[in-house]
Amino acid sequence: MLLAMLVWSVDSDAARGEPVSTVVQMPEKSSALVTDGLESDLPILKICGFDWAPYSYHEGSATVGVLIDLLKRAELNHELQFNFMPLQRCLAAVRQGYQDMILYSSTPHDQLVMVDTVVQYHVSGVIVGSQSKHQSFEGLTQFSGETLGVLRGNPIFQSLKHYQGIQWELQNTGKSMWQMLMRGRLDAAIGDYLSVTPLEVYRQGDVRFLQPALYVVPIRMAVNISKAQLVPGLNQRLAQMLEKGTVDHLYRRHGVEPFSRVQTMVDEFHQRQREKTQKARDMAESP
Repeated sequence: MLLAMLVWSVDSDAARGEPVSTVVQMPEKSSALVTDGLESDLPILKICGFDWAPYSYHEGSATVGVLIDLLKRAELNHELQFNFMPLQRCLAAVRQGYQDMILYSSTPHDQLVMVDTVVQYHVSGVIVGSQSKHQSFEGLTQFSGETLGVLRGNPIFQSLKHYQGIQWELQNTGKSMWQMLMRGRLDAAIGDYLSVTPLEVYRQGDVRFLQPALYVVPIRMAVNISKAQLVPGLNQRLAQMLEKGTVDHLYRRHGVEPFSRVQTMVDEFHQRQREKTQKARDMAESP
């Protein structure tokens, strides 16, 4: 379900309700972008993902992003090629061996070997305009009588729509949803911290992500089983870059808060979840 969430959050084809094929056809000519634009004798590592700033996106003719930069620094001894495609197509391509690595995966799949070191989280929650009266997220009941935007097909909506008194505005694309929020036609929107909302909107302080988040899930890179030998070294290099602050530097370089701050948010979220679980157990056991 979480993979489906990512499809609907960032893939415009899926957001419009168009079917995304999981049967991968080999292209006659690759549209991959080579990282350095130079010929190399190194073996090619074909990496697929999609336009999801700040993690992977296009800047002019270049493929850039936090994950792109991390892989370039990971010393994989391969020539890196990046292909953008819908998430389910990318997943199918890696499982079938047409692509070697997927940038975004949240659950194990057959034929895939997951990279254990986490350098990205999918943090979903409520985003409001800077003038909103809401300063924190205490529960959806605080939005009774208000209009909230959510992307059409977003699986999280199934668990939210039963809240009474909220008018839900289903949007086909993230862009249209954020435009409505900025124009005051929405009181809030369900979105992903840092990534779905246009980055410049965050930089300008026009929107706020209410704490705590609705849910958090780690996103991992994964490789086809034929490339499993790359995973131990990649895990080690990513862990080293976390420890040395390289990951934080790259987050800042791409215009967002450092990963360590996101990690703190995630740790606090899990602590609150543990406290809620313990409180529920104590209440259930009390006479």
